[in-house]
Amino acid sequence: MMLGSRSAQRMLRQRCQRQADIGWQTRRTLKQPAFDYRHIRDNAASVQANAERRNVRDARAHRVAQLYDEFCALTAAANDKRSRLNSASRELAASKSGSKSGPEPEAMKRQARALREAVREADAAVAQVQAELEREAARLPNSTHGDTPEGDESQARVIRTHGTLHTIDRVPEDGVDQRHLSREPFADHADLAARLGLVDLAAGAAVAGARFHYWRGAGALLELALVQYAMTRAVGAGFVPHVTPDVARASVVAACGFRPREDTASGGNGSACQTYRVEHESHAASSSDDPLCLVATAEIPLVAMHAGSVVDGARLPMSLAGVSHCFRAEAGARGRDTRGVYRVHQFTKVELVTLAHPDRSAHELARLVDFQASLYADLGLTFRVLL
Repeated sequence: MMLGSRSAQRMLRQRCQRQADIGWQTRRTLKQPAFDYRHIRDNAASVQANAERRNVRDARAHRVAQLYDEFCALTAAANDKRSRLNSASRELAASKSGSKSGPEPEAMKRQARALREAVREADAAVAQVQAELEREAARLPNSTHGDTPEGDESQARVIRTHGTLHTIDRVPEDGVDQRHLSREPFADHADLAARLGLVDLAAGAAVAGARFHYWRGAGALLELALVQYAMTRAVGAGFVPHVTPDVARASVVAACGFRPREDTASGGNGSACQTYRVEHESHAASSSDDPLCLVATAEIPLVAMHAGSVVDGARLPMSLAGVSHCFRAEAGARGRDTRGVYRVHQFTKVELVTLAHPDRSAHELARLVDFQASLYADLGLTFRVLL
């Protein structure tokens, strides 16, 4: 591109500056996760132990503590320089108006320029440390409830059982109405779906890749009926229904604390690699710092609805139900848990979210568990509630 005049060059510089300003404003207005850095610093050993119990291999609580102290020191230094710059600017303005005697205006201008550059460098240092601090803090998992057993699912405690459990090789006879039992051999969901023509895995793989599928015939109607059933029951229990977006900004996903990890039990390293990102030229240029992601759960858009807002305590608890398609890369998943329609890349889910005061957390959790158990019980399913 050839520029034939100074005015054209000036216009180009102004346009570039506007673009830089837009980029800076975009970065400053991204949704940011909120971490309790002081708590992490003061309890680094227990936070690290919790991460190790949860097999989060890239967690470094002591590094977060170190970065937080560095961030606080740099922030204080930057604020001091900014205060000195503000004082110098006021003195310069006063000297121009003749209301105050002091150093020569040129010397004051040089001092102000030097302070302005010092503030810029200090802010850059703060931003650099803050970015690393947020990355490290995001690797730390939530605190584990004290009642939670350590280990895999084999260490779980059975809280209650609904229905009659049985093995796949025999039908229990004691206390069971034989009229309601099929004489057909037991089959898992994959065998049953194939036999009844409910799902087409081959077509899903051919069209979209492995671990995608088609619900077909009665399978498609069953999925729609279950969504309608769950949403109707949720409304009856006081939940407000929503059909949420299937995408959210990457900053929103992170701010919601959703960082799906590779399954360490399947040999993964715990890295955040489960979220699909959307690339499209219509918004790629304007959103490169904050791309769209396919949501892995309606929890993300439901929680994000109230981000940055102050909710009147009288409105709590707020009970929300949302239905969305969910997308998960499921990197590292393999073995028996991927049979049939387990660990697939896309599925439909009804999500329940409650926004409540922390003092009511245990009560709200029990309420959610009891409601979900009632859904399964009314469908005639056998299930266990585990801790």
